[in-house]
Formats: sequence, structure tokens, C-alpha cells
Amino acid sequence: MIQDHHYWVNLLLGYTGARRAEIAGLLVDDFGVADGIPFVHVRPNHLRGLKNAGGRRRIPLHPHIMELGFAEFVEAARKRKWVALFPQAVPENIRHLAHVVTEDKDAHDPKFGDVLDYMLRTSLDKALNGNPRKLSCHGFRHYVNDHFASLRQDDGSTLAIPDVDRLDVLGHKPRDVNLATYRRAEKPLRPLYQAILTLPRLF
Repeated sequence: MIQDHHYWVNLLLGYTGARRAEIAGLLVDDFGVADGIPFVHVRPNHLRGLKNAGGRRRIPLHPHIMELGFAEFVEAARKRKWVALFPQAVPENIRHLAHVVTEDKDAHDPKFGDVLDYMLRTSLDKALNGNPRKLSCHGFRHYVNDHFASLRQDDGSTLAIPDVDRLDVLGHKPRDVNLATYRRAEKPLRPLYQAILTLPRLF
């Protein structure tokens, strides 16, 4: 199996629920470890902005991602002096900036990651006899959100993953006024990591 940008981006989408541009536009320096928890730091950079202010966040990484060698992939990219973690995923019209170091910030581009989505849908068309459910990159986001929203504690009614943690992982803007008021500016990794750990292994 070739562990290229298609491999890692789709795995990260399935284990984070992030938007495709958020993952496809990561820089090498966006990978980190804090308190023993590996994470990717989703933040605006010179290749792509974010959809909203809530999109800026740290997302803990599922153990399966680490077991598959993601830290080693990042380290190899660092040794090659890459700037963008997935330079091949950067749109062709700005790919010349993939190895540029700059503090400039780009605007949100809803089409960032279109090629990745096209490749995934094309593969699913062949593998799933036409992909009748029309699965795509965005489907990973729905999957993670639905998983968190449906989990319940033993009483059968209390949410196992608090809404604030679900929203913080996904970078959603809260609709609830109270939740928006008391939402944490600095999102602690530990509760978000506990949420990520509830995701079943994809394979």
C-alpha cells in the first residue's frame, strides 16, 4: 500500500472529522505532541484559510493513526525540509507556494481539496458499483459527528461526548447562545482525546 497524501488525508479525515481543506492544507509544523497526546493544529496559513473562527483548534490523533506511522511520515517530510505536509494535495495554481515559509495568511477556499474528493469518489465508483450512496470526503465529517452525537452513557439518555467537546473537535460554530458564550477559548486536549478514542478503528 502506498502511504501517499491520499492515504493519509483520508485516514485523518476519518479519525478527526475535519474539513478536507483543513487536513489537506496542514503544514509540517502543524503536527505536535502535548502532555503525551499527539495532535494536528488546524490554523490558517499561506495556503488556505479557515471557514470560521471556531475552525482554529488542536485535534488529538487516534492511536491507529500513530500505529500506522504518521509521526514517521511527518518526520520524513521534516527531513526533506517540506513546508506543506501534503504538497501534492495543494491546488496546482498555488502549489509553487507549498515549500515557501511565510507568515502570510490566505482566505478560505471552498475548493481546496477538490482533487482529493474527486479521486476518492472515482475510486468508490469502481469499488462500490457506482457508489450509489454518493460517498465523498465530507462523509467522514458526518460520520464522526454522528458517532459523537449518538453515543450515550449507561443511563441511555446522557450524552457520552458533551456537545462542547464534539463541537471543539469538529470546529463547529455553536448555535446555542449559552454554549457559544461559555465555549473554551483554549481547548484542553485530554477530553477531546477521550472523545477521539471512542471512534472505532476503520480497518
